Amino acid sequence: MEIVVLEGLERVGVSEEVRIDVEGRVVGQKAVGDVEFSWECREEGGEECVDSDGNVIEEKWGTENVGVLTVPPYSFEFGKIYIVTVIGKQHSFAGQKEVFLDFSEGYLPEFEVATSSPRLTLDSSTLVTVTHDPDQSEADPKVYKFALQDTQTDEVLFEVLDEESAAIEGSLVAEGGNYNIVVTVKNKYGSQSKQVPIIGNRRPRSGTVTYSPDTIEEFEEIQLQWADWLDDDNEDSLTYSASFVDFKDNPQTLSSTIPKIGVVFPFGTTTVRTKVIDSLGDYVESMLEVVVKELTMTEKYRVATPALSGISSSTTLTVAEVANRVEL
Repeated sequence: MEIVVLEGLERVGVSEEVRIDVEGRVVGQKAVGDVEFSWECREEGGEECVDSDGNVIEEKWGTENVGVLTVPPYSFEFGKIYIVTVIGKQHSFAGQKEVFLDFSEGYLPEFEVATSSPRLTLDSSTLVTVTHDPDQSEADPKVYKFALQDTQTDEVLFEVLDEESAAIEGSLVAEGGNYNIVVTVKNKYGSQSKQVPIIGNRRPRSGTVTYSPDTIEEFEEIQLQWADWLDDDNEDSLTYSASFVDFKDNPQTLSSTIPKIGVVFPFGTTTVRTKVIDSLGDYVESMLEVVVKELTMTEKYRVATPALSGISSSTTLTVAEVANRVEL
């Protein structure tokens, strides 16, 4: 019996389905009646055929004794040559044929991966993009997979399929956590994976915010001071701010790149919202209660004396006008 391949095997890649269609012939004619076929596989060096997971490929081909073998994509590995042997039997007739599957030629995808930011805050995202080797055909169809993987547990937290880029949201990562963005690109010959690291941004930490002096009188300037703050960049990249309500009940925010701000608060208790902000806009905040002692009218007049210089001695000022002139 002669085994004949009915369909010429075109060169295929590992990402494509492989189909082998044969029939048995006796003295040049198609065998009458059913022919039982069996299929075997080995690598060119004689080793048994296994997939990338170590599973024997033949065991997944089923037990049907038919003349058509269909092998799913990615059963074979790029860079190898396989020999598939088909054996046909009918009564006293038998025959076999070897079919060579050559996956040793072609090219795997060559590409680079970039992110718009290597650090993620809770409210930010990073765009992951792929740049291909310009020497490879742009017409070559490719399949993409983006995955966010925790480096400590290997857990995959997020996947995007069939897109050429992906946005990774900061809400997926933990502060101070370490992750890899794994990008896999497939073409007809196989697949390649590359990864880039990202981290969950750590906010400014370990510092204090205080004010001096401890006892404050009306119209007296106090100093808000930040000390010993740590950051993933460095202390010089931090910004400090203070928000409060001023004398006229208007909200105010003062900011500085040095850890000290001078400010005058109205008498009474003022709640101050302070922030330490890093270069990504991530921040930590705290609240201060600043108590300012109100001066008596005599004390206010004493404070106002420099402000009233140059006013004619014949000028009469009401108490309200004096207070208005010294308001800071």
